[in-house]
Amino acid sequence: MVSNVLVKAARVSTKSKPAATALRRAPRQERSQHLVSAILTAAKALVVKHGVDAWTTNGLARAAGVSIGSLYQYFPSKRAVLTELRRRHQQLGEQLFRAEAAELISQPVQVATRRFVEQMIAVHRAEPEVHHALEREGRPVLIGEWERQAMQIVRLYLEQHRDELAVADLDLAAFLVSVTTEAITHAAVLERPDLLQDDRLVDGIVRMLLGYLTDRAQ
Repeated sequence: MVSNVLVKAARVSTKSKPAATALRRAPRQERSQHLVSAILTAAKALVVKHGVDAWTTNGLARAAGVSIGSLYQYFPSKRAVLTELRRRHQQLGEQLFRAEAAELISQPVQVATRRFVEQMIAVHRAEPEVHHALEREGRPVLIGEWERQAMQIVRLYLEQHRDELAVADLDLAAFLVSVTTEAITHAAVLERPDLLQDDRLVDGIVRMLLGYLTDRAQ
């Protein structure tokens, strides 16, 4: 039986430090929050329709229904808009993963592996068109802060279920499980987004991971 302390540790370790915002200043009043929200909503639509290159801050201001001066109060550049858009999108993914992570700790390996893969794919399905466009632009890093936190959860899980595993190096195992799942789902976003809705993708990743972790593909 996994202790409450362990479950609490899982919850805490998924609460990664928020990424630095690209905003010039934080919108504190309701009116300014609505303005920033309108800008980012318009930016999402432009990114999905035109990609990240074929629009300007002037075009974004028009699409958002705000003045260019108002836009620059909060975003010093187009790059800052894209950075904030990416930050909020990643934050959404982190929240989705965090909601499930603590519940995985007590599950047997076969169950937890499938739920982990399903949750990672669910993260990549969030705002799929925005995700696809931003991924096409390229990532600053392959493994971001919340992905590192997820890797820590995997390492914690493997330690608690060591007797179910065929692998000895748990640091390596946590790295391979996390990065393999992330890399495959990342590639699916870019090249085969249809697979994000296909159970065969989950089945394939799970069989591969269980084959490595337990020498028994399920």
